[in-house]
Amino acid sequence: MVGQCEAREACGLVVDLINSKKMAGRGILLAGPPGTGKTALALSISLDLGDKVPFCPIVASEVYSAEIKKTEVLMENFRRAIGIRIKVKWLLENLLQLIKIRKSKKFMKEKLQS
Repeated sequence: MVGQCEAREACGLVVDLINSKKMAGRGILLAGPPGTGKTALALSISLDLGDKVPFCPIVASEVYSAEIKKTEVLMENFRRAIGIRIKVKWLLENLLQLIKIRKSKKFMKEKLQS
């Protein structure tokens, strides 16, 4: 990423704080004019923190829409972030069960043939 040296340094400090568990359970708000790299910084923070941290970008016009309340939009995005982790965990658990079932069927088939 080119430019935004101070912002990149600050994001590095945030990642260090989160990894050292001194900033657990808190959110990060990146504010600034359009085109200044806020989304890129947020994505890099998410990638640095690993697979357990979902990245759900929110557009400001979505939050400040007159159709629904701001808190509803935020809660919907929190649920989406949590849902991503739940779906991945559910898929992995079911995949492991299928592998175990196939292995046991293959084992039983080999036992019956011998």
